[in-house]
Amino acid sequence: GVLFLKPAHTEALVNLGAYALAAGDHAGSREAMLEAAKLAPDDPRLAVNMGTLLAETGGPDDAAGSGALTPARTAFLQALALRPDLEDASLALAGLALREGDSTEALARYQKVLETEPDSFPARLNLGALLIERGQLAEAREHLEAAVRLRPTSGVAVYNLGVCCEQLAQPEEAATHYAGARELDPSVGEASINLGLLAERGGDLELAAREYTAALEATPTALEGYRLLGHALRR
Repeated sequence: GVLFLKPAHTEALVNLGAYALAAGDHAGSREAMLEAAKLAPDDPRLAVNMGTLLAETGGPDDAAGSGALTPARTAFLQALALRPDLEDASLALAGLALREGDSTEALARYQKVLETEPDSFPARLNLGALLIERGQLAEAREHLEAAVRLRPTSGVAVYNLGVCCEQLAQPEEAATHYAGARELDPSVGEASINLGLLAERGGDLELAAREYTAALEATPTALEGYRLLGHALRR
């Protein structure tokens, strides 16, 4: 392998650190990244990878305000200082902002990515989801439709578009997207739950029960599915 032949090969160390991080080997990832940093301290990819490692190991998601995510934020900001247009760093900072409850910063980060990378699927998808939560439904729909165009096989993107349509009082379009999301990714049990709720509101309790059953088949531990199924069967 490359590492055996060239122990000081920066590219190999960067990739090794990234692969170890993806595999959950935090200790191995940190070791590879520190070695790579000795060879290329100004490589922004290393800063992003180190930030990701620190975000995963720096504290629980509920540590907002405790400073647990500060080292990760510092690493991502360092990456942006080295390369201002680095998409991964901006997306990571947006994710940190959401973990810390700062939707305004996250919104700005996603919008900044789209200024230079209008075809960024993660930015379109996450910005659309965030705008739904903020009640900016028309704008959310634009971003989610763009996300679906960029990656039509994404069940999550199609599902989120369904949520947006439902909140825009377009139940038929919402149902079409929910069904499409389930077909693309059967593990998206929320799609069946929402189809069941739409059917129940329309008075079709038999269809609702079938949809809740489908949701439980996809996610047997979904307690909400059991509650809704029992409610539909009792009516």
